[in-house]
Amino acid sequence: MRNPARRHILGIATGVLAVPALICSANATDGNPSNIGIEKLAFINPNPTVTMGTRVLFWNHDNTPHTATAYGGTFDTGTLNAGEFARILMPQRGTFGYFCRFHRSMTRTITVI
Repeated sequence: MRNPARRHILGIATGVLAVPALICSANATDGNPSNIGIEKLAFINPNPTVTMGTRVLFWNHDNTPHTATAYGGTFDTGTLNAGEFARILMPQRGTFGYFCRFHRSMTRTITVI
């Protein structure tokens, strides 16, 4: 590509496409109660309170697979490999315990109001 204007436009397009990934990454563990990171065999922001209808984001920052699985089957992220995430809808009020199916010592709760 020899046209400087064309290179500039492609550079902008590449940057624009990368922005959503940066926003998601920054929000994964920023203290937002609806974002729960998984890091160093622990849930970060582990016991949040969210409003009914919220979509909670579980994001695996570890190098090993994890899940966020509710006791009683209310929700389950399925297996999240390194860098993967899942959004889970919280459609009802209550307090829900959850754990990682691979690491049973990883347990926490989420409260939906």
